[in-house]
Amino acid sequence: MWDGVYTKKQAERGSAVYNEACSHCHARNLGGGEVNGEVAPTLKGVYFIQKWSGSLSDLFIEIEDSMPKNDPGAMSPEETADIIAYLLQANDAQAGESEIPSGRDKVRDILVTSKPK
Repeated sequence: MWDGVYTKKQAERGSAVYNEACSHCHARNLGGGEVNGEVAPTLKGVYFIQKWSGSLSDLFIEIEDSMPKNDPGAMSPEETADIIAYLLQANDAQAGESEIPSGRDKVRDILVTSKPK
């Protein structure tokens, strides 16, 4: 995730989709919250890195199949990839020249890890 796996334009699209579909539960600042007695986790910082450490396909599957909670499965593969680009940008991963591919199998080799020192 630290090797420029998304573009700024993709993250911008992801921000728009996130604000429309995700911010109600996860907050505009990605800080999470409680909605209808359920906790929507923070999507930024150490918790995000720990929760999603490993293949980016795990996060892709979670978003594509389960989000948003009020309409699971409503996200297209393209929207999912764009949201992930926005989340990576929010977690200080640098943009690059290529977009995150839109497909859970296509992102298997992209890893979520702690920031290299």
